[in-house]
Amino acid sequence: MRFLGSHDWYHSLLEARPLPPLVPVLRQTEAGLRPRPFLGAALTLILAASSPAHAQQTDSAAPNACRGVLASPQRMKAALAEVPSYSTTFLLVTREGPEAATSLDSPALQPLEMGVHAGTVAEALVAAVRLPKVRSYSVPGADAGAMVSDVLSAKIGAAVLWAPLAGLSALERDPENRLAFRTVGGPQPPPSLSEVSKGAETKCAEEIKSLLEAYGVVPAENTVQIAIRPLLHQRVPAADPVAAEAGRAIFAARCARCHGEQVVAARDALAPVDLMRSVRRFTYPAFLYIVLNGRSQKGHPGFRGTLDEQQITNVYQYVRARSRGDLDVTASATSPR
Repeated sequence: MRFLGSHDWYHSLLEARPLPPLVPVLRQTEAGLRPRPFLGAALTLILAASSPAHAQQTDSAAPNACRGVLASPQRMKAALAEVPSYSTTFLLVTREGPEAATSLDSPALQPLEMGVHAGTVAEALVAAVRLPKVRSYSVPGADAGAMVSDVLSAKIGAAVLWAPLAGLSALERDPENRLAFRTVGGPQPPPSLSEVSKGAETKCAEEIKSLLEAYGVVPAENTVQIAIRPLLHQRVPAADPVAAEAGRAIFAARCARCHGEQVVAARDALAPVDLMRSVRRFTYPAFLYIVLNGRSQKGHPGFRGTLDEQQITNVYQYVRARSRGDLDVTASATSPR
C-alpha cells in the first residue's frame, strides 16, 4: 500500500530524526482546548470559503497558496515537509463538541470506530491503548483527505493523523471549523519525505501552520518537560546591547501580551509580574528552565520549540538591560516575523 501514488513516504519510517531546535509558534492554549475567543476571526482570515464541507469537496475553498495541493502528490509532499513546528506531532481528530475525547485513553473513544493509516506511527499509537474498533485506511493516493472527510461525515468517530496532513485536510474539508485536534503520543519520528523540492510550497506550509495554531494544537515537543540538570552549566551571558535590542522585538511579539509592554507589573497585563525584579532574583539556568517549560499551575506556557536558545538568551538580555536601565524604554520594537 502506498500514499501519493508511487511514493511510500508516509509509512516509511526509516529512523527517528532529531527534533528541530526551532518551532516558531506561540502556544496559546493547553492541549485539547480550542481558542474560542479568537478562533472565528483567525480562521475567517485563513479559511475564506463559502461552500459547505463534504466528503467529495474540491480544494477550491482552500487558501490560495494551498489550492490544488491536496490533490497533487508532489506539491503535497513539498508542503507537508515544510510545515514549521509540527513535524513530530500526531493528532487525535474528532468532531468538536462537549463530549469530544481529549486523549487516546478517553472512555469516550471506546464505542467509536477509529481511523488510522495502515503501517504508520498512528496505527502503533492506537494499538498501544487497545481500542476495540479500528478502521485501517490504505495510505491513499486518490484522496489524501478521505479520513478527515469520514470524521466530518460521521462514517468514523475519530482518527489519528500526522499533524501537517490533518491541517492540510482541514483547510480544504473543514471550512466551518467543526473539527477538534488534540496532540497525542508525544514527539514521534516524522514520515520520510524523499525527493522533495525545498521552498516550493513554503506559503502553503505557513497556512497549514496557521490553521493548526488557530485550532490550539500544541506541538508534541512542547509536551515534554526539560530537566533542570542539563541547564546548570549555562553561564550568564555577558551584556550585549545588540542582543538586547533583538530581545526587545521578541519580547514584544511573544511576551508582552501577558507581561506588559514595559516588562513591569502592568495592571492590565495577564501576568502582572515585575520582570525587572524577577530577572535579578532568578539564576540564568532558572530563567531558561521557566521559559522553556513554563509554569502550568500559573498558566505560563512553555516555549520549548517555540523559541530557540539564542532567542531566549536575547529576551534575557533585553529584560536584564531594562532592569539595569541600559535601554530606552520609549523605543519601539518591530515584532519579528
